[in-house]
Amino acid sequence: MKWFLHDKGLILLLIFITVVVFAVGGVYFDSIAVEQTTTTEAETTTTNAATDVTTAANTDPHFVSYDETTRVLELKTNGFHGYIYVEFTLNDTLDGVASYQIKTSTETYDDSHNDNYTGGPVPSVETSILDQYMADTSPVDGVAGATETSNSILEMLVALDEFIASLNGGN
Repeated sequence: MKWFLHDKGLILLLIFITVVVFAVGGVYFDSIAVEQTTTTEAETTTTNAATDVTTAANTDPHFVSYDETTRVLELKTNGFHGYIYVEFTLNDTLDGVASYQIKTSTETYDDSHNDNYTGGPVPSVETSILDQYMADTSPVDGVAGATETSNSILEMLVALDEFIASLNGGN
């Protein structure tokens, strides 16, 4: 049984299968989430070792890709006005994030829905939350007046933490 645990190729295959399962599951659950958001906008609480967040039920982060050679994981999430794509580079030990880059954000904060938002232009909400995460701030706080965008990024961070935990045997 030791050969099974030490075979790097098999471990990489298991990681790849995990990513595919998450990606396919995201597509499947995306259609379910559409039905659920019409019936409830109740808040749910998610507790995670790195982030304690309260989020709206209509956020849905998705895995886009993971390259085990470069350790780059791309995630996307629905914001208020569209998708937000973020690339995370995992550290050498695969137990945290070394850096991030917001690849695309089609968010807009110029909407009557965001009347209470007084911050900077896109992607300042996304950057604020991701910077808190990188600084290991707990709990990571959303941005006032940008609740939907904040909740989307916070849910993305929960998915990120779960992915990192899956690489390390769930720890």
